[in-house]
Order: sequence, then C-alpha cells, then structure tokens
Amino acid sequence: MPRAPTGPRRPEPGAPLTPAHALARAAGPAVRGLDALLVRAYGLRSVDGEGPGCRGQGLRIRRRALRHTLVLHGTTLPAGTPSVELHLCNERAPEPGTRERAARRATRLLVRYRRSCRAVARLLRDDPAFADARALGGVTALFGGAGGHGGAARLPRHLGFEVLPHRPRGGGLGLFFERCYAWCLLAAFTPGSLQGRRFGDLAFIEVWMTREDFLARFGPAG
Repeated sequence: MPRAPTGPRRPEPGAPLTPAHALARAAGPAVRGLDALLVRAYGLRSVDGEGPGCRGQGLRIRRRALRHTLVLHGTTLPAGTPSVELHLCNERAPEPGTRERAARRATRLLVRYRRSCRAVARLLRDDPAFADARALGGVTALFGGAGGHGGAARLPRHLGFEVLPHRPRGGGLGLFFERCYAWCLLAAFTPGSLQGRRFGDLAFIEVWMTREDFLARFGPAG
C-alpha cells in the first residue's frame, strides 16, 4: 500500500542537494534495477485499473500463503491460507507536493487505488489461479509510528482494509533490513518524501481484507 508520506518537492535546479536527494542520485539506478529484478523473481503481476500505458498509481499482485494467522472482523484465517499479496508499483508512485496540495493529492490517490482494486476484483473473480484466495493485503511503510495513526494508514482504511501490527521475520534484525530496503526505495522513487525524516521513524503496518469483503466493495455489485 502507499509508502510516500507528504513532504516538499525536489529542490530547484542549482539548489544544494539534501542527504536524501544525494542518496537518490547515488543509489537510485541500482535500487530501481534491483526492484525490477525482484518483480520478475517473485512473479509479481501488474494490475492497472486505468488502461494500458497509464502513468498513475497501480498495483502488483502475487498468490502466496499467509505467513501467520489473521483475524479479520471475526474471521480466523490460519497460517498457510491462500491469499493475494498486494504491492505498489514503485515506479508509478507520485512525488509528494506542498501541504496545500496534499488534500487534492490524497483524493486522486484514493480514486486511482479504487480503480486498481476493481481491476484486482475482476482477476479474483475470473482467474482460476486466485479462486482459493481467502484474503488480500500486505505490508506498507509509514512515518509517524506503527500504531496506525500516520497519514499512510488513512488511505487503506478509507478503502476498507483492516490495519494490523506488522510482525517482521527475524525480529529486530529483520525490521532493520526492512527499514533499509524501504528507505532505499523511497530515496530512489520518491526522494522528496524523505525530507525532514529520520531513519528510525520509518515503521510498518499490515493491511488486510477478506475475499468476501473485497469483492463486496470492488466487485461488479460493489
């Protein structure tokens, strides 16, 4: 789900580079190449609800088993249950704008994600590969704490996802590496989102929805 918090734009030409933009310039090409390699290695399938060639926000999906038990609105889904993992198309993430434009940007993102979710719902309904998937969701990074109060948590809630604590593999060491990778992705794709941010403030949440709720919201009758 969405990663890029609100922040200032890239500096004007000739302005001094901040550490975030310096990191993006140095490591950006390598990180973007690694991201493309992982998309292929994990078999992520692009889903775009706005038509071919769209430059708006999109989603990628893959079928996988749940790593741990989920309880979603009273429904218990044990570890190993087939699910659909949702990923952002990092290369389509918009660079954050000024605070005055934040509300309009959030509205546009909500519309774009709803379109992409409707495209996922069509796949969920029509593609036999996803016939047994019982839940949809994944992990997203945000600034402002993992308690679900950051701005990045509002969008999935508006879409109907349940926000849950993230349980990283490997405990504290696993969390450190997740932070490193997420920080590099932000630096490579939306460097303005790191302005004024600290590495230790980067946290993670999980967002999930049952198949039935997802189809009710985004299927033909949703």
